[in-house]
Amino acid sequence: MSVEREFVYKTLVENLQYPAAKTADCMFDINCSNYQLYDELAKHNAFKFGDYTLDLDKRITYKFKYLPLQNKPQEKQGLFAIINSEQDLLNCIYFKRPFLYFGNENFHEKLTKQGYRLYTKIIDYTFDKEINPTTRRNMFVDQILQLNRFSNPQVLQKSLEKTAHQNMQNLMRTIDKEKNPDTYPKLNTLQKFRKLL
Repeated sequence: MSVEREFVYKTLVENLQYPAAKTADCMFDINCSNYQLYDELAKHNAFKFGDYTLDLDKRITYKFKYLPLQNKPQEKQGLFAIINSEQDLLNCIYFKRPFLYFGNENFHEKLTKQGYRLYTKIIDYTFDKEINPTTRRNMFVDQILQLNRFSNPQVLQKSLEKTAHQNMQNLMRTIDKEKNPDTYPKLNTLQKFRKLL
């Protein structure tokens, strides 16, 4: 069983979680391992219209300047998930959640080549082509801050449902194709995501 099919099986059958996006309470939530990104968002007061979860790794010595240095559980459901792991990406696509992935340059472009759609009505993906990591992070933060211009996450969520549903269908088609060794002889979906990182 491929990693994706196993993920879908465990989510759908064992946990009885069917693909449906939860109603958004705020514009975004963030759960990733890039502490500088958290701090940059805190610097711009972005958490007034978003939420985050933070599990501090004691081995990391990053000194927060703008964010309290403490573990924090997520309290609200954000419309956009700000992520940086392939497992979270699969989760977002399966549960039809709009996402912004913070990764290497051209990540989103390569994702579209796999048949996934981006949220171009809302997000300007020019940061995706930026080679310099610090500049790319700053451009990425600017896009998150731009979400503040929308006042109602539930209305915006409705307008993004079609793209989110198409992405979930693309994931399912990819999983189905992987059953056929002539179509996808070597790579499964998770391996393709990993190649992008």
